[in-house]
Amino acid sequence: MFHPTMLLRRLWPLCLLLLAAFAPAQEPEAGFSFGVVPQRTAIDLARSWVPVLDYLGAKTGYRFEFRTARDADAFEQRLDTGEFDLVYMNPYQYILHHAKHGYRVYAKEKDRLLTGLIVVRVDSPYREVRELDGKTLAFPAASAFAASLLPRAYLSRMGIAYTPAYVASHDSVYIGVSKNLFIAGGGVHQTLNNLAPEIRKQLRVVWVSPPVTPHALAAHPRV
Repeated sequence: MFHPTMLLRRLWPLCLLLLAAFAPAQEPEAGFSFGVVPQRTAIDLARSWVPVLDYLGAKTGYRFEFRTARDADAFEQRLDTGEFDLVYMNPYQYILHHAKHGYRVYAKEKDRLLTGLIVVRVDSPYREVRELDGKTLAFPAASAFAASLLPRAYLSRMGIAYTPAYVASHDSVYIGVSKNLFIAGGGVHQTLNNLAPEIRKQLRVVWVSPPVTPHALAAHPRV
């Protein structure tokens, strides 16, 4: 199972090199804001990422402040202002905010690619994506890359009509499908595998995207 601590420990030499190379505009004790795209609930994200940031702080002497948002749209608004010094974001967000603010990638997970999914309830009669034609499908947000943009592009390319419902996070998609609030929804392997077992066992994958580049750890030019 993916865990951010394992990711950043593998990438630690690169992170240390770049943190040393780019002196912050503010005094070190002021620290860095570290934004994390809200694929899961804020509590779950904090549980995973705060130990990582504490680890980085202990290694560098800098303070890293964990930040996220209540949902993907709110996170996008904060990205749009260039709020975060450092940020973990999806490839689509990186393209947009590299162009707008000059964010640049300084690390990504080695030897791991990202795949989008469409899931249904395990007891659902739907076995193929084409059977979802005309249904309302749940997605985390319009800008969620592998969990929304990739499956929606595939559905459109195949001529499958659907109504999107944006429900704020990957966890909300999975819970909504497991509770029969939605016929199906989009996600990614990482967040699906991180689900509580009692929810995960209620879901079945009916479509997987081709693999794409993973989320990036990026820095604002002021860093």
